[in-house]
Amino acid sequence: MGAIGHVRRSRLWIGAFSGVVAVAALLTVLLLDNGNAAAQANAQAVYCLAPERRADFLQAVANLKLGEPVENAPDQVQIGTRTIPLREWRVDGATADDFRVACAAFSATASGAPTATAGGGSTVLTFVLALVTALVPVGLTSWLSYLTSVRRDAEALRRSRTDAVRAAATRFSQAAEAYLQLRANSSAPGDELLATMHERRLELAAALAPVTAAAGDRGRPQGLRTRLETELRGDVVGRAGKIDNSLAELILTRVGALVAEAEEVATEYESGTRTPHTAGSKHGMGS
Repeated sequence: MGAIGHVRRSRLWIGAFSGVVAVAALLTVLLLDNGNAAAQANAQAVYCLAPERRADFLQAVANLKLGEPVENAPDQVQIGTRTIPLREWRVDGATADDFRVACAAFSATASGAPTATAGGGSTVLTFVLALVTALVPVGLTSWLSYLTSVRRDAEALRRSRTDAVRAAATRFSQAAEAYLQLRANSSAPGDELLATMHERRLELAAALAPVTAAAGDRGRPQGLRTRLETELRGDVVGRAGKIDNSLAELILTRVGALVAEAEEVATEYESGTRTPHTAGSKHGMGS
């Protein structure tokens, strides 16, 4: 699990890094674009407001029907009923957008005027967009891979836990049957087999511990663990010497009920569903 956890953390860091880089790149694009636009607008304003170009600029304004020149006032423009100095027009709250439109158009048609370049910010924009295009799929792929890995690890953990419960249940059933067969067929006390039976019983209770902790409905798994830890303790037959088959079958039926319920709990845990409660199966006795 340590290696798996390391891989999962690595994938998560890759995805997070890619996401951060992508966001930073997008912010860079926005900042560069805003900065370039402001610098371009300022350069165009300087060009349009130069004294030697004001008359031509005002003629362009008139052609665009954004304003009219003011007679004997080459540094002013008539906007509706208002007369505005050209230097103030570019920052006039109501009509500043008209100034930017007129100045951009005038600059675009004049030789030597500042215009948008193919390099500079455009080159950076192309680079950043390429970077984002490369990193975003990497980040998404890493994140999806991480989620798939988490789901696969969870399924593997559930399988290993349920396999442990089933294996422990089988060993408990076999140990109980071996002990009871001995007691039903001879007068030997079978202390070692009895000790093994109790050991396997407690092993099954221990195997149920993680299933109990993870189960959404803890009542049934916890109750089963409690019964495994408290029932069938000591000398389960309660007498010395050979016992009849009916008593052995009765005790083995109790064991079978515990084993069957343990297997049901394991199945519910592995599949994430609830299965109907069924009575524990009876294990037949050998003669």
